Amino acid sequence: MNGALVVRRRRTVVAWTLALAVVTSAVAVLAIRSLSGAAPGGARGPAERPVTGVGEPSLIIVAKGPFASEEEARAAAARLSFGEMQGFYVDRADNYQVFGSYAKVSPDVAERRNERGELERVAPPVALRYRGDGVGSTFTPGTWILLSAFRTLRGAEEFVELARAATGSSDFLVLRVRKLGGPYVGLGQEPHPDGSGPLRGPLPNQESFQK
Repeated sequence: MNGALVVRRRRTVVAWTLALAVVTSAVAVLAIRSLSGAAPGGARGPAERPVTGVGEPSLIIVAKGPFASEEEARAAAARLSFGEMQGFYVDRADNYQVFGSYAKVSPDVAERRNERGELERVAPPVALRYRGDGVGSTFTPGTWILLSAFRTLRGAEEFVELARAATGSSDFLVLRVRKLGGPYVGLGQEPHPDGSGPLRGPLPNQESFQK
């Protein structure tokens, strides 16, 4: 593989490793606080929990599946390993109302000439285009999916880049959904649009960041 392509993939993995490490630490802290019932500063308060996205108007999920059983989904998750990072989560497909889908409109590999005029292979940034409400996949009731959830199109695109670098594939379902129930599936790992750090909660006019 060309050195430039390898360097770009390594940078993508390093950047997301740091971001996911922050999220993993935050989730661990929330779990500890939930068990103890302690709020920041030692005060007692309501148990804090990772944000699941249930009740938010819409999210974007990067998904694989559906699978007939939870066991089959978890076996697929093991094959799509991100190393020590948590890449995909397992959840029931019934927990997601699908509004529409996204098409990948960027190539996985492109050629360009470097400063010496030589052709080199690069991994261009992933670009997704929303195909509209009512266009896309729906899941068979009772099935399971692998997924990671985001509030912004940028977050989903950058995750697909990470998944491509980690697994060698970018063949994923990318869907705009409403989460109806179920566990934490990765919210909080993407950057805030204003550049202030991780996006910890819903955005005003969140749908405008998804198209």
